[in-house]
Amino acid sequence: MKKTLHITLVALLSTFALGVYAQETVIWEEDWQSSEKNKLVNEVTNPNAVYIINTTAGAAPKYMQLYVKTGTDNDLELLMPHAGRGETWTVKINDLKGKTGDFKLSYKYNQDNFSITSSTTGVIISDIDKAGAMIKVPAGTGSLELTFSNQQASTNGRIDNIKLVAGATAEVYPEVANIAELKALGDGAKAILTLTNARVNFVNGKDMYVEDATGAIDFYDCKLEYTAGQVLNGTIKVKEYKLYNKLPEITIVSDNNLVATDGEAVPTEVAIEAINDAMVCRLVKVSGKVATAEEEYTDNSGATQKRTNYFLEDEDENSVQFYRKWQSLEGTDLSGLVSGDNVTLTGIVVFLKNVPAIGVTGLSKNATNGITDVSTDNESNAPTYNIAGQRVENVVRGIYIRNGKKFVVK
Repeated sequence: MKKTLHITLVALLSTFALGVYAQETVIWEEDWQSSEKNKLVNEVTNPNAVYIINTTAGAAPKYMQLYVKTGTDNDLELLMPHAGRGETWTVKINDLKGKTGDFKLSYKYNQDNFSITSSTTGVIISDIDKAGAMIKVPAGTGSLELTFSNQQASTNGRIDNIKLVAGATAEVYPEVANIAELKALGDGAKAILTLTNARVNFVNGKDMYVEDATGAIDFYDCKLEYTAGQVLNGTIKVKEYKLYNKLPEITIVSDNNLVATDGEAVPTEVAIEAINDAMVCRLVKVSGKVATAEEEYTDNSGATQKRTNYFLEDEDENSVQFYRKWQSLEGTDLSGLVSGDNVTLTGIVVFLKNVPAIGVTGLSKNATNGITDVSTDNESNAPTYNIAGQRVENVVRGIYIRNGKKFVVK
């Protein structure tokens, strides 16, 4: 009852926040869809603004162009060239509709080191991140200039879905007690997330997978300097939660009050048949027999190529695909595996073509395969799990896992 009430209050707070923003005045917005591919930004027409490309030493504008969003046919977004290209972009908004004070600028940007400045007297810009910024405009100001620049030394960025609104109020961030409650808010949610004894399962590149008692999630490109095995307690402001190809990700955070203590990243031993959507982002350990399948695909040049797909199977013909998600990660080379090999994998459950799969973090070949009886004292004293990955103390009739191997109690 208390949990239901808590979620209901969260929903009410979210609705209240949306209602507040519905009363704001839109000053300027841009999604580029009135233009066309390969246009320079200074060639884009907007009824509320004028766009200017600033270049180094008076060079002709060249790089600040519109491109089709990756994976789409006609969704345009603006390329923000890296700092080495020497181009920035200024928007001149000549009509603020009589509004001053607090403005909210929102957008979608795919990189870090993004800068927004203003030459308009007295304007203060704060809280800049990949999703937006706050702008304070002094009384008496009739127009506004904003300059956008990519500060990355050699990496281009892209920006889209820009909106400037006046009368901005502080956003309402509902408090959620765990990962499951954050996910329940849905794609695009913002919240103050409390983590209780949450374990960092795996860190590599931009990915950091964290699991608490209610579920797991990927802190993607959040620049959090934690290591695998650490246990996190405290709160953190989630400024963007989203589903990326069904994978739950936290992509923008601030106000980090998490405290880390030492621990160990221990995978949950599961049976192949237990791997499902609910286990996504969890660190698992699973054993079975390798099966391979050749697949033809078309590369970016239009040529037909072949690749080997790898699957793990059990004796009941349950299967799960596994692959080398992190190409540079040591101990994950699959090229030496052949059909029939009996292996034990550790990895993160992710989605591959909308189906649960395992991104491998480690693997080892086993000398035997199939369902085995447990015979040694050391093995019988090891933790025992059911096929759902839950630890059990007393076994009854059914299938169990111990030391990465399945066995049957009849």
